[in-house]
Amino acid sequence: MSRVTFEAFRPELVADAVRQPELDQLVGRARLRRRRRRGLAALAVAVLVLAGALSVLVPPRRGAEPVGPAIRHSGSRDVVFVDPDTIVEVVFDPCHVLFSVSGDGGRRWTPYRGPVPESTCPWSGPGHPVSYQVLDAHVFLTTIDAQQYLTTDTGLSWRRVPAQPVPVDEFDPRTTLLCQSSCTGRSAVQAVDLVGGTVQELRATSGLPTLAAVRGTADGAIWLTGWDMHGGPTVAWSVDHGRTWGTKALPHEVVEQMVLAACTARTAYLLLGFDPEVTVFATADGGLTWDQHAPGVPSSGDPAGAFCTTDGALAMATAKDLWVSFDRGATFARSASTPAGDAGCDRNLLWIRDPDAVHGYLTVDGRTWRQVDLSPE
Repeated sequence: MSRVTFEAFRPELVADAVRQPELDQLVGRARLRRRRRRGLAALAVAVLVLAGALSVLVPPRRGAEPVGPAIRHSGSRDVVFVDPDTIVEVVFDPCHVLFSVSGDGGRRWTPYRGPVPESTCPWSGPGHPVSYQVLDAHVFLTTIDAQQYLTTDTGLSWRRVPAQPVPVDEFDPRTTLLCQSSCTGRSAVQAVDLVGGTVQELRATSGLPTLAAVRGTADGAIWLTGWDMHGGPTVAWSVDHGRTWGTKALPHEVVEQMVLAACTARTAYLLLGFDPEVTVFATADGGLTWDQHAPGVPSSGDPAGAFCTTDGALAMATAKDLWVSFDRGATFARSASTPAGDAGCDRNLLWIRDPDAVHGYLTVDGRTWRQVDLSPE
């Protein structure tokens, strides 16, 4: 084994090889470092103070401008009330759909958010080849250029949904029904699986080839309206997530619009705008029997929307007036005038968006309207 021999330590050689700076130079460098640190600290404090002052002086903005074309001011608008305090505003053009949410009755709003189309939009014809559905305050489903996108976090992130729905014999209880306000032109009942990110479609839906509206209730029932093979208006319902269905054929008359109000698995109403007055069909035993009423309410064109109030009443809005019934649609009392605009309704509320999309009008009791600011600047 080889051996390594170390010579004795010789400080004079080290001193010649390593030259230390003079003491006054070391002191000067230390003072310079301290001054730099103090200067950086003072700058950081100044930035924080300035930011705080600006946050007080500058009013809060509603949100960032949308990605892509600035469609906020040029696109079409819609509004959906999820509950009395949660509002979703939708702005869209033929190639984009953007969402903004308020959780405090319209005082503050999130920035506009929407999916970024994967390719340049090829739209060149009339109409709007986009669609959207607000499923709750956080979940939106939209279709752009035949591609569906789903968000479950108020638009912060989006994922693609397969174009072909998954056929099922019954819905999973965790799924959320689609097109609960208007299903015009559809021929199948669909629901979205928020966990798997897919759309499910029932293989059979009581034989109705054309649907008008689909409503779900808190106790798990599905109610729908549509037209049968001969064009007659029909209402159908299921209490086992779509596996089996009951149906009720209605008078075979020309009806442009059918308004469905589904309260529970046992109670539902169908309102038809037969000229010259509204006709009401009501059931309180899960569709086993139906009562037909002509309460003397002028149709004023068509019923704009109807819903079940939390105290058991049936509220209905026509183009001119707001009506409420406490005897299951047999009689109605006029409670207020209907503001001009487009109507929408959900399980326990109804709203009107004015033509300029500046204000919305909400009722939860069928008696009064509450005005809500939709587009604060």
